[in-house]
Amino acid sequence: TTKRKIIPSAYEKNINSFEDLIISSKRNNTKIYSYIAPIRQDVEIPYVKHEYEMFKSDINKLSNKHSAEFENFENLIPNNLWGTKPATKIGGKNEIDFMHFQGGGHQLLADKLFGELKTLWRENNKDDI
Repeated sequence: TTKRKIIPSAYEKNINSFEDLIISSKRNNTKIYSYIAPIRQDVEIPYVKHEYEMFKSDINKLSNKHSAEFENFENLIPNNLWGTKPATKIGGKNEIDFMHFQGGGHQLLADKLFGELKTLWRENNKDDI
């Protein structure tokens, strides 16, 4: 029920590591495909809204800055395909799980990623087809 706040020092390290990963990958001629992971949409998210929006914006900006592919899949998984987790209180009811979805959700994400990567491959290899 509490909002997870960004820890500034950890956030900065993670963002810097993400940028380093993109730069290193480019140097090694490896393409990066970054995306915002799906998240439940039927209840309020467990993050401070403006911090979550900043995170998505930062990932998008860094991806664009270094010509890495970027997509936002946060709305991809329908509400009925999300799971629950055991209660954190003794004798409590199952709780909403913001991080894990059911098999059908995994299939949707896999299909979406496969389709996106196949399209990118075709675009980058059209001379070889």
